[in-house]
Amino acid sequence: MAQSSAAPQGYGIALYLRGRRLRLLDLGIAAAIVFVILSSLAIGPATAGPKRVAVYGDSLATGLFFGMQDLFGSQNSYNVTRRSKGGTGLVRDDQYDWVRQAEGFVHKDRPDVVVVSLGGNDRQDFTFKAHRVERFTEEWWIEYIRRAEQVMMALKRSAPKVYWLGIPVVRSNRMTKDYARLNVLFRELAQIHGIVYVDIWNKFRGPDQRFSPFETISGKKKRVRNRDGIHFTKYGNRRLAQIVTGAMRQQVALAQ
Repeated sequence: MAQSSAAPQGYGIALYLRGRRLRLLDLGIAAAIVFVILSSLAIGPATAGPKRVAVYGDSLATGLFFGMQDLFGSQNSYNVTRRSKGGTGLVRDDQYDWVRQAEGFVHKDRPDVVVVSLGGNDRQDFTFKAHRVERFTEEWWIEYIRRAEQVMMALKRSAPKVYWLGIPVVRSNRMTKDYARLNVLFRELAQIHGIVYVDIWNKFRGPDQRFSPFETISGKKKRVRNRDGIHFTKYGNRRLAQIVTGAMRQQVALAQ
């Protein structure tokens, strides 16, 4: 496929335009490609434990923010802020433009760490260049990659560390399959742009490897998902916060 003058730029889109297709990829091949790209990028040393944590994204980001507040409690070491808006994503930029908002937010907040949750509302067509683009077509993926990369690069320009939260398994099998495809994209772009991808796909599944609204701890069941089959309960948001902060501690040695 020839690259037009309007084709978006970036490592991810370059890979796509060379014939890559967004599917559940051979992860061994994907990892090899990503390794070569990352080897050419300057990766700085880990910094001291962060003080300011900013949570950006959709309604799952809102839940994560409250989970972090609950988890950190009265600890003075952390200042968690949020810039989240339910029902938003990378598709409907006519309603809320995350590409434009991300850079402004990180410039104002000056966080040590940014955690992003986006994509849950993006299973839809969008209007691009005055015509409707059907979801998951080639044109849709190309534009979606461009927008995801723009958000990632805007955050990386100003934030020392960025974490991109994968979308969790949900009750609907159809939605879950679509989210799996989006997660493949987020994981690859995150690796390419030096962003930490936080994989929660297997964290909220039952013994049968399918969606489960409960988590069993010490023989007791705790509800982690709301009855809509998508969002998290208060306890679930706290568990989500534990997973995210665990990833942060691994990467930047968050102070206990």
